[in-house]
Amino acid sequence: MKIAEVKNACYNVGDELIMSGVCKILKQNDFYVKLFLKRHPELFENNINVDQIVFEPWKDEDLKENKMLDVLNLNEYVKTFDIDIPYKITPEMYLSKEEIQFGIEEIKKIKDDRIIVCFVPHSATSPASLSNGWDKIVFDKDLLKEIQFVYFGQEKYEGMKNFNKFNIRQIASIIRCCNLYMGINTGLYHIAKCFKLKGFIVNRKICKEHWGYNDDFHFENFSSSDDFLQEFKKEYKNFVKDATC
Repeated sequence: MKIAEVKNACYNVGDELIMSGVCKILKQNDFYVKLFLKRHPELFENNINVDQIVFEPWKDEDLKENKMLDVLNLNEYVKTFDIDIPYKITPEMYLSKEEIQFGIEEIKKIKDDRIIVCFVPHSATSPASLSNGWDKIVFDKDLLKEIQFVYFGQEKYEGMKNFNKFNIRQIASIIRCCNLYMGINTGLYHIAKCFKLKGFIVNRKICKEHWGYNDDFHFENFSSSDDFLQEFKKEYKNFVKDATC
């Protein structure tokens, strides 16, 4: 049996979760997939494409011999296993029936006729943010007639549901029930992509060029939050996904 040892030099949620797409490709090519992690094993619970998870510090020789998965060159990494097929690498999470039902029940508590937008304004690991300019978007009176924003952070937004008290898999089950992701490139964005949500993203070009998220709106050249607000109002309806809940 062919064995694939998958290691990642990074250990943030998004960087680890994108490994799930690599594991799927390896499994489809008849590898026994041995996944090495530093953190977040819960991301891979119920994952049918991972045969074994190992917690092990990376060795210096791993880095020197370039055996680590580089999240910016996923296809090149896959080629090191002699797989030369142009796959589209996207992340995956496998929720249990109970976890799916949890998300459904939480969304039921707040659901009305408006669409639900998963809102992620800040991240310690992302270089892109509109600072405090998000207020202009999430409190815009016209938008609030059509959108219900939910978020997962420490910020306080009056009248908006905050789900930050839940664990990462519970949060994933809630994101699954949303219609759109709005915010920055962070781990929750990758979770949203697991459930085919489209995004309205303030970020660098990384998500579009390296991770294949070409169906999203990437707002890269903003000069103010007013610019982002106007673009969002004009375009967001084109990116809304029918809810799965």
